[in-house]
Amino acid sequence: MIRIDVSGRIIRNNEQPAYDYYGYDATSPGKVRKMLQEAGGQPIEVYFNSPGGDVYAGAEIFTELREYKGESVGKIPSIAASAASVAAMGVKKLLISPPAQLMIHNAATGTWGDKNEHQLTLDMLNVTDRAIANAYIFKTRKKQDEILNLMSKTTFFTADDAVKHGFADGVMFEAENQFSAVASLHDEGELPVRVIEKFQNEIINLIPNASKGEDDSMSNNQIQPPTNAVPPSVPVAVPPLVAASVTPVSTVAPQAASNPPVAPVATIDFAAQERLRLQAIDAIAANIDQELVNEAKYINPITAEQLAFKAMKEGKLLNAGLFQEAVEANRAAGTEAVQPQALSQSSDQEFDLKNLGDVNQIFNALASQSQQGRPHNIQRR
Repeated sequence: MIRIDVSGRIIRNNEQPAYDYYGYDATSPGKVRKMLQEAGGQPIEVYFNSPGGDVYAGAEIFTELREYKGESVGKIPSIAASAASVAAMGVKKLLISPPAQLMIHNAATGTWGDKNEHQLTLDMLNVTDRAIANAYIFKTRKKQDEILNLMSKTTFFTADDAVKHGFADGVMFEAENQFSAVASLHDEGELPVRVIEKFQNEIINLIPNASKGEDDSMSNNQIQPPTNAVPPSVPVAVPPLVAASVTPVSTVAPQAASNPPVAPVATIDFAAQERLRLQAIDAIAANIDQELVNEAKYINPITAEQLAFKAMKEGKLLNAGLFQEAVEANRAAGTEAVQPQALSQSSDQEFDLKNLGDVNQIFNALASQSQQGRPHNIQRR
């Protein structure tokens, strides 16, 4: 049998590239559809190991599995909860491991607005719950009221209970009769929405003529890549802005020499670019407030140059006082009006104040000079 894994969060198709890029385990309907197409009607085993996620994505996976023409056996090794339990109802035969659990509950969301907005959300949730219940009714043959009651209670089923209520067809390793407790259900590993949107915007900017909002299934506050968008590890067309930082790779086949030349493609290594950004920040971090450095690295990512100017603007340069002392000394000596004059060339090192490396070297030199002549290793007795 061909193995298919439905693991991690259940997500929408447009979110899959971001999860793949950051290494987060997740499954979208498109990912399942591709694996089913590759299976080509051969027998499959589908392993469900997921805390759930997007209810519409779970329903779509259910439909994809149900429409598969070949033999399909589902297995729950640990947990199939929420939207994952909906998807699991789509296989023709479902088995559950002795220590595993299956969980069903009501749909949930949030609303802001007046009473009419809240009422619309309430109506939508009631419809969604009845829609979810249809997947469980299809499998268990229970009545709608009974399923809705179990969902309202947020019901966890053990392996035996899942079989007893008809959600599963059997228990894996039943002859061995070895049971172990499941530690806990946790909902970790979800990428923040702002991270996904940032990733999607960067991908769109790298694809010429990319349009926004073409997918009817996309919500108004989301930006979705085109249907042929690919993860960063796959060659994509090189836009002018990044052409200088990548190496073109010819894709013209020998037998197609008579055809028009194919535009060069390149691989965009976002991980390498991110490493270079962090290294540049580390090079100047010693002279900048650490909290501001951490913010620039991980919270609101900016370049080293932007960090340096922000630190100057906000007064968070650790050695900024040395410059101020020099300014005050010049003012006290009455040298502010002295005009610069040409000097003969010397062997002294010149510094470019627009170069972050030179600025960092100046900071270190000034800090070292400020310590000269001061007593060291003083201990209070």
